Amino acid sequence: MAASPPPRRVPVAITCWEGTDPYPTDQPLVSDGGIVTFASDFLGGFDATGPHGGLPRGVEADVAWLRAWPLPAEVYYGAGMGPLLPFTCVAPAPQGSTPTAAQVAADLHKTDFAAGAPGVNLDTDSPEWRRPPWDATGVDQVHTDEEHNYLFCSAEDLAEDMDDPIAPLSEEEMARAQAVKEESNQALRALKAYVLGGHVFFVVLHTQKKVWENGEVSDPRDVHLWAVGVSPTSGNLVGAYGSQSCHNLCD
Repeated sequence: MAASPPPRRVPVAITCWEGTDPYPTDQPLVSDGGIVTFASDFLGGFDATGPHGGLPRGVEADVAWLRAWPLPAEVYYGAGMGPLLPFTCVAPAPQGSTPTAAQVAADLHKTDFAAGAPGVNLDTDSPEWRRPPWDATGVDQVHTDEEHNYLFCSAEDLAEDMDDPIAPLSEEEMARAQAVKEESNQALRALKAYVLGGHVFFVVLHTQKKVWENGEVSDPRDVHLWAVGVSPTSGNLVGAYGSQSCHNLCD
């Protein structure tokens, strides 16, 4: 008999224009004790002392690291206050080396990735960030350029002077804003230090566009974001997941 899902497992909510859009992945996302994964993964839960027995040693090490990781509560970039959460998922063929972008997309249950991301090179382990077409919205991405990630403060923005002559900040406000930037960037540094080879993929997936009764098509409201690398202990993907209002985030 298959193990029933653990009681702490709840769906990851998706907001949209009206009702709930389909997930951008083939499997729905769930939060299990604060760690996001796919509904088909880790059905015994992440509690090593739970009713379904202990975790494999490599997964147990990942869970311990994810729970100890000082991750900011929110996605750094974007128009809204998007939540940022630790993430892991099963790699059907655990990687002992850096996977290609195509393998990462498959592990994230996005089998039709190329359809929403024309021009992305999926056959490399270091895909470049590409600027979306000026007349397109809802274009998906996978790349390894941290300066164009949306989850964490980039090194460039970390070093940027925050003094604004039009709307000057007080010293206290500047110190608080700088602390937020440093916390965010340090979280990315910690992820790169944990994953295999320090290699992190940044993935952007949009929910489907809504078709209204009159035939008009709206732009996607939600964008789902990952920063993931290969665990050195389990071979699974580990990192962070966040969601944000699309609102020209990726343009």
